[in-house]
Amino acid sequence: MKLKDLESTISYIQKSGRSLEVKRLNHLFYGGSVDDVLLELQKYQNDDGGFGHALEPDCWNPESSSIQSWTAITILRELNLESSHPMIMKLFEYLEASFNHQTNRWDLLHPHNNIYPHAPWWEYREVEPSFNPSASIAGFIIRHENPSSPLYKDAYTVYLDALDFIDNTDSQMEMHELRCLLDMANDLYETHQFDPDYLNMVQRLIIQIRIVIETDETKWFSTYSVKPSFMIKHHPSIGSDEFKDLMIKEFELALTNRNSEGFWPITWSWSHYPESFSKAKAMWSSIISYEYLSLMKQFKFIE
Repeated sequence: MKLKDLESTISYIQKSGRSLEVKRLNHLFYGGSVDDVLLELQKYQNDDGGFGHALEPDCWNPESSSIQSWTAITILRELNLESSHPMIMKLFEYLEASFNHQTNRWDLLHPHNNIYPHAPWWEYREVEPSFNPSASIAGFIIRHENPSSPLYKDAYTVYLDALDFIDNTDSQMEMHELRCLLDMANDLYETHQFDPDYLNMVQRLIIQIRIVIETDETKWFSTYSVKPSFMIKHHPSIGSDEFKDLMIKEFELALTNRNSEGFWPITWSWSHYPESFSKAKAMWSSIISYEYLSLMKQFKFIE
């Protein structure tokens, strides 16, 4: 398939997406610079190094939080910056300061979320510590940070906890937690690919991907379900070869499930803050559209 066959999707991102997604799109297909993307991403970074300001569109808290910072990390991964880049070093200052040494995790919820428009799942409350988003954050730190630093040691503690968790979990994992564990495993591939514990973890994660993917394909675009692309975010990556046929099938179905404007409506909602949610929907649809275009390019589904 040619990129021109997706002109309506590209046009939607350009007209309705945030400047951040427009710059990411330009970088992906039209020779736009990494610096242009970073200039937009920088607008969401606070003085303490963390990210906020609805970078994750379901949470409009301007203060730095782990989930917003994790969202930034997902973008930084695709830019392949040097570990010494100032944005990463500044982010690591926040992550070191905000690590919870009682739980050995970054707190999922920020106490001030409730002050600002947000989806109900980001409502501040007491929750059990999990690997969402801590495992993904830890993987990024281990990949980029100096092994002698306190932050690296905190992140490695999360990794060791994750190894134990994965090795002792045979039941189906929670989808968001699994996604973050996969992020971590992908970040550690270059340094840990010959480690038997790491290889065992990877095999168990691939089994979990197979378990959690929704087998009823009719639900992929009508409900909040686990599509292959929920777990496979890059190619090549862990599971991307094993699930390549399913990814291609999803791409084919995705093309027939766009709306008349060429984008994919989201399959979730939050009833409070209707004005903010209306804006969040447009943000999410442009993000989803960008991510599909990126994955389709990586799998050579489009040229």
